[in-house]
Amino acid sequence: MFKFFPIVLLVVLVGCQSKPKMRGAESASTVELQLLAINDFHGNLEPNTIEPEPGMALGKALVPAGGVVRLASLVRERQRSAKHSLFLSVGDLIGASPLVSSLLQDEPTMEAMRAMGMRYSAVGNHEIDYGTTTLLRLQNGGCPEPTCLQNRPYTGAGLKFLAANIHAGPDAKAARVFPPYAIERIDGIPVAIIGVALSTTPDITLAENVAGWHFAPEVASANALIPELQAQGVRAIVALVHEGGFVKSDQDRQNCSDLTGPIKSITEQLDPEIDVVFSAHTHVNYICEVSGKLLVQGLSYGRVLTEVTLTLNRASGDVQSKRARNHVVYSELGKQDVEMQTLVTAAKQLTRVIAERVVATLPVPQVSKVEDESGESALGRLMADAQLAGTSNPEHGKAQIALMNDGGVRNNLPIMARPGNVLQYGDIYATHPFGNEIVVVELSGSELKAVLEQQFIAEDRLIGSMNLRYSFNVNGALGERVLAESIMVDGQVVKPDARIRVAVNSYILGGGSGQSILKAAQVLGHSKLDRELLIDYLQTKPKAETWEKPRSKRLTMVLSIRG
Repeated sequence: MFKFFPIVLLVVLVGCQSKPKMRGAESASTVELQLLAINDFHGNLEPNTIEPEPGMALGKALVPAGGVVRLASLVRERQRSAKHSLFLSVGDLIGASPLVSSLLQDEPTMEAMRAMGMRYSAVGNHEIDYGTTTLLRLQNGGCPEPTCLQNRPYTGAGLKFLAANIHAGPDAKAARVFPPYAIERIDGIPVAIIGVALSTTPDITLAENVAGWHFAPEVASANALIPELQAQGVRAIVALVHEGGFVKSDQDRQNCSDLTGPIKSITEQLDPEIDVVFSAHTHVNYICEVSGKLLVQGLSYGRVLTEVTLTLNRASGDVQSKRARNHVVYSELGKQDVEMQTLVTAAKQLTRVIAERVVATLPVPQVSKVEDESGESALGRLMADAQLAGTSNPEHGKAQIALMNDGGVRNNLPIMARPGNVLQYGDIYATHPFGNEIVVVELSGSELKAVLEQQFIAEDRLIGSMNLRYSFNVNGALGERVLAESIMVDGQVVKPDARIRVAVNSYILGGGSGQSILKAAQVLGHSKLDRELLIDYLQTKPKAETWEKPRSKRLTMVLSIRG
């Protein structure tokens, strides 16, 4: 799931190496290994969009990027340039996927990865969306009961999921759910690939999907494997860590002096024997050197292919040098893979009737998920308003406000504008893929403040309906940022003992994004799924100005996010 920090679309084309070495300079004393990787693919079989690189005269602010038709071709092009190559994923291959993949339980995505030769993937938090049984079925093959989803046998992904820190018990002493690592022998030299899941996965997924599991800390879990690997003669070690960081600019990219976020601390603490850290989760582009380790991430949705080249010393088995490059996967440039086109066409044919159903028209060409200075987005505000409209009647709970978590806002609506501003069901599904039920709970004024405080701790912002207003101190201590006297509903101050009916989705109601207060709240009413309420609301032809303009203004040391 996204966190609420700004997403920076940086296309990094610089290298990072410990010792200068020419590409392809394999010799009697060295072996070169190419590692290709994607992260946070989320079943995006078809292209998304990206800002073109500086100097690319493509004529548009946003251009198509990603999609397996071009990605597969680029993977194969890069593989042909190397004698030894491995294709990897850093997690979230599936889950939160567009309709063309998710309606088929992401089978087409897994088949696409198999065709591209993917070997290993870290377990991302969204791999857990389906539960373990389905995830293992997707890995190994077999059809769900009672019938095959694609009207033919599904034979599996051909890859292995890795997670050193997921345990089927109350603590790290319990058996692991997935293998912690794999060892590949590259011309006789052992290379280990460690998989590490997001330790906070229980906070951002449905509780039932991780019931009884323990997610151990990333660093301790990875470092504990080093003696075991060394005992097997392994000196070259790569970690696939489903956690990420953020960069604010494209300056000093090789050293990443402005790198922030959890992955920085994780990488600093990882054992020096780990040579490369592939990261994910934050959907950001960077190539860094942190504490002697090469740290990389390649945006999301298959729009960037990360290439790392390791020069292995034959005598020691260790990494002698390393370099990296992030390739933008421009969908309309370069060769297109015919096999992938056949796969996508077949998946679209199976889902077309549902995906292409026209459900509404927008008053604007596109509604953006890009956050403003308050941490909100126009699309998030639209979703919250739609959820309030669908629950404000007595039949569904008589909600007074609605709260939408920013991590559930997955894509612009639509991803690419369509003539006449027509919206199809597939567009709604792409931005609202989870299908969460909207429910109404009752909170006291004090509990509402606590809920608003928890968004800063969990780093998944809550976007309120247009009638909710409050201020928070951007520099305040966690748990003390929201100014209680500023919380207003329909222009009236909410007192600590007031009773407020709040519409929320079933994800945060179940404790997702660390919302423990909501988890304990009494449910007073049920409504439709989130995407169905959005369709209903758009069919009423709402005025764009209610959600399109930012509702924020700067105050001294305080940011008012409802205004």
